[in-house]
Amino acid sequence: MKRNSAILIGVVIAVALATALAPAQQQPPQIPQPGDQQPTPRPPHPPMDPMGEMFPPEMIMQHQRELGLTEDQKTFMRSEINKTSTRFNELQWQL
Repeated sequence: MKRNSAILIGVVIAVALATALAPAQQQPPQIPQPGDQQPTPRPPHPPMDPMGEMFPPEMIMQHQRELGLTEDQKTFMRSEINKTSTRFNELQWQL
């Protein structure tokens, strides 16, 4: 009976020591050194630019024959270019 008690106490002590020493055996977190290369985080995607998907009006007019623009489309483009140019000139003078 004494022997069983001694074995039981020994097992309890061994488990207690193993439990207490387990956290001490874990690796500490690595501190980055100046020479270490870490992957750089990617910046988030910029929002879509609706103006970035448009063709410049001058390019459209330069290629009007290849595009097969109708007279109505050409007239519309010319009027829009004139309105926009006028507005930009006004804004430029205000600046």
